[in-house]
Amino acid sequence: MTLHTTSSNADWKELATLPRALGGHTLATLNEQIFVLGGTYFDELEKSLSDEIFGYDSKNDRWDSVSNTNERPIPAYSIAATSNSDTCILLGGLIKKAATESAVHINKSGRVMQQSWGLPDSLIYASGSRFGDLAIVSGGSKSADDLSQITNETFSLSLIDGSYRQLAPNPLNARCLCATTANQKSLFLFAGAAYEADSVINKPESAAYDVSSDTWRKLTDYPIPVRGAAAVTLNENSLYIAGGYDSSKGDFTNEAYVYHVTENSYQRARNIPYSAMVSLGKTEGYIYCVGGEDKAKHRSDATFRINIASILSSLS
Repeated sequence: MTLHTTSSNADWKELATLPRALGGHTLATLNEQIFVLGGTYFDELEKSLSDEIFGYDSKNDRWDSVSNTNERPIPAYSIAATSNSDTCILLGGLIKKAATESAVHINKSGRVMQQSWGLPDSLIYASGSRFGDLAIVSGGSKSADDLSQITNETFSLSLIDGSYRQLAPNPLNARCLCATTANQKSLFLFAGAAYEADSVINKPESAAYDVSSDTWRKLTDYPIPVRGAAAVTLNENSLYIAGGYDSSKGDFTNEAYVYHVTENSYQRARNIPYSAMVSLGKTEGYIYCVGGEDKAKHRSDATFRINIASILSSLS
């Protein structure tokens, strides 16, 4: 595996900060606009769940609060099944300090609805993405507090009626908090956390699930052992992975890599501008880096963006 070093985080532009410092939130693109949904925050060292929705106004560089019209809870650490329409479906995650099986439907006007169907079991810190009318879900833990309940189960879930089907199990075995993204054909899981010998251990092993053939393939190991990294698809062959908690350094990291799908290799890329378990999103030719856990019992309110072309040009 060859790594081309580019440690600079130049070209990231700092934007207006979030109204509240958050981690574990969903960064969703709805009709080409970036939204922050839910998350966790600390108030005098006490962890709380947010039911707030914020939309980023790129013309005026500001975050606007969107009224949660139903005043329903928004899960943190969930899977976002989005299609860049005006709605997002959050699957599983954390509600009222416990893992949930709920499917929560949110639109950009702030309407929050719990679907009559959900996941087959409570699940948090899982990986997944939307493929048409299906969500492919893999890994995660059935408990927010007991990570010995991490699973390698993989299943498809209909976003129409909630019917589900077991798929080939994840070859990484029990894994959660993976960096997760997808292209048109596959779901990609990079690194993450396992539970071994009564301890949470970061792992670099990575894998991809091919939707059409219901098969997994192992990928080249991620260069560093991280959990809680974020990933976003730049194009069909280039996936950007960044941040997380690096157990080899015992600290959060801002390191970033681009994974080249056809070559099954990584290349050092523009680092994110701060070290944290960030959330990444993509719209209108930009990658957004928003919030995240940046140290124990603390969250960031930072917002930055970078032109996708800047990331790709830094690789040459």
